[in-house]
Amino acid sequence: MARAMHLGYTFLMDTLAIVGMSALQIIRGMRESEARIERTTLSSPEGLVSGVRQAERLGVGMDAAGEHPLCLLAPRGAVRSRSPRAKLMTWTGEIPPDSFMRVDGLARKAKPGQILVASPELCALTMARELDLPQLVLLVSELCGDFSVCSDGDAFVPRPPVSTIERIEGYVRASAGAYTVDHLRRALAWSAGGAFSPMEAIVRVWLCLDVRLGGFGCGRPETNMNVSVGEGYGAGTVDNVVRYLDLGRRDRFFGVECDGGQHDASSDAFRDIQLGRVGFRERRITWRQMSSYNTACAFGGLVRQELGLSSRPTDTPAYAGKRLRLWKSLVSSPWAALQMRD
Repeated sequence: MARAMHLGYTFLMDTLAIVGMSALQIIRGMRESEARIERTTLSSPEGLVSGVRQAERLGVGMDAAGEHPLCLLAPRGAVRSRSPRAKLMTWTGEIPPDSFMRVDGLARKAKPGQILVASPELCALTMARELDLPQLVLLVSELCGDFSVCSDGDAFVPRPPVSTIERIEGYVRASAGAYTVDHLRRALAWSAGGAFSPMEAIVRVWLCLDVRLGGFGCGRPETNMNVSVGEGYGAGTVDNVVRYLDLGRRDRFFGVECDGGQHDASSDAFRDIQLGRVGFRERRITWRQMSSYNTACAFGGLVRQELGLSSRPTDTPAYAGKRLRLWKSLVSSPWAALQMRD
């Protein structure tokens, strides 16, 4: 079997490099099963498998990509497959280090190291070809957050992050000139790690995106900000009690709570009392409210008011169309209306 050497890394000439949505499905499955992610390096796309027949010879079919076409990385100029089951994403020049993960056992006939899957950072860059800005921000929030959408796309599970904003920013710098790298750079400017749920990420985009992009321009809140409410205030204990605000502005003593379908409202009043005793105010939004355009807009205006921001220019007709497009992108996205799976 032919081999090639690039910058000290040996790989098989018929190596398969899975990227895009196909890689995201695999990453989600790995997070769901809590499999270990090990990064590896492939410096050049030359010699990569770029066709369905070659992939099938390795035992890779639709099983590796679910219902989506199999997304493969290929050198520029590679013969494009006419099969609807394959989608080629080309790359020119050197590929940054640690751009892939070795996933052995993914294909029946593949040898160890013959199947490479895009790292979370390369996955984000290749997914930037398919997602608009709000949804790309949501993808980055998932990869850098404490949740993962399940591989079937019907729910999410709590999981440690597989990347960080800083790591993706470094990858963007190393990929200067790559297709859609500027799009990913713009998305990073509005992204944040640490979200515990898709709804937190959605509400953050809605409230914080620049007014000129359809958002409410509410600044850059801290995600899951901890607030000490004292030693057992109202709880009859001597332990220090900490509450977490999904989106918090410590300088304004204000936070937003995103109540998903799994939220238990029985302790909300007690929580409000605890936060109020240390000077914090909190506003809540449910998914049902977020899924109503008028209610979501009213909530955005309320948060601006709580932060001492003017209602203008968010209430001007010039931005109404952009806001509606942003809302539609968020509530129709694959991250919308997901409930946590036990």
